[in-house]
Parts: sequence; C-alpha cells; structure tokens
Amino acid sequence: PQNETAAAQGFLQAAQQGLAAAQFSTAMMLYDGRGVAKDPAQAVQWLRRAAEQGHARAQYALGVLLYEGEQGVAPNHAEAAQWFERLAQQGDRHAQYNLGLMRVRGEGAAQNFADAVQWLRRAAQQGHTKAQHALGLMLYHGQGVAQDYPQAYVWLALAARQDEELHAARDQVARKLTPVQLEQAQAQVLAWQPKRERPPASGR
Repeated sequence: PQNETAAAQGFLQAAQQGLAAAQFSTAMMLYDGRGVAKDPAQAVQWLRRAAEQGHARAQYALGVLLYEGEQGVAPNHAEAAQWFERLAQQGDRHAQYNLGLMRVRGEGAAQNFADAVQWLRRAAQQGHTKAQHALGLMLYHGQGVAQDYPQAYVWLALAARQDEELHAARDQVARKLTPVQLEQAQAQVLAWQPKRERPPASGR
C-alpha cells in the first residue's frame, strides 16, 4: 500500500540520521516486506545499528533472528547469545530464558549448567512459565545446582499453574516428597509472587 511505502521512506530517512527507533522500524519493515522489498539481510544491518545504540527491542529481535537464521541470514549462535546476554543483564526475562536454554544446549558458548541455572532462575522469578519449568527440571536432576526435590516441585507447580500441559513433571516430583514436604512446597506455591526486574523488550 502507498501509505506503507511512504512510512518506510520516512523511517529510512530518520534511520539514516541515526535515530534508533527509526532504525528498528526500518528493520522490521524490511524483514516483513512492508512498504519495501523483503530483505532479511538488510534488516539485520539496521537491527544491529539500533541494538548497538541500546534499543532493547532491536537487541531482542536481532538475537532471535541470528539464532534462528533466515533467508540471506546465516544462524550465528555466538552473536545471538551476546545480544541476549546484554538484554538479560538489563533484566529482560525472555532474554534470560533464551540465554539459559542456550547455556544448557551449549549453543553460542560451551555448555554450562551452572550459568544456565542462574539465568533460568532470574527469568523464573519474574514469572516466565517455560523458565520455571526448565529450572524445576534442573533442580530435579541436579544439573548445575544441588538436587532439591521440594524446590523442583515449587517451580514445576508454578509452571503447571500457568500451563496445565506441564503438570506431568510436577506430579512426578510430588511422588518423591514426604507429605510434610509436599504441604510446605504447596504453601510456597500459593504464597509466591513474581519479582519483575524490567518490562520485557519483546513486549510479552
């Protein structure tokens, strides 16, 4: 549409002047092919320029794009991890989860369960369901952290409270607990409140 073409031209002019928000918008239009020809490789260049200026949404989008790869954009897990870590250090729970998962898998850096637990815990404490589930499993198996069935139950139960499909792991751990341990863990789940570090750059 003509208005999208005009918008793309306006964003591009502002982007060329160094405005990070316009650089991000230009990147998204190039990535989606709105108002301009679709060009993921060019989108990455504008995302990187905005990200280097500290634009949080650009940092997150760049990390995702470099992790997954795209036509004309080769996956680069090492650089993706760097951008996720920048954002994770600022408190973004989605970046913290992504980085934790990459540390578990050894993507972008050597496998490091202890580091993974640190990032997953920070995301989990902010209410990230998948991070809560992953942290619970690591506590259950004793990966990167001392094995702790009661705390594993707490995190798995919190995750299952938001996504009932995750209840199987919670129920499995429950069978490892004494009645007193289970009662105490359930009380922790009921009393738990998220501790937000910052609004997520991904907008979720």
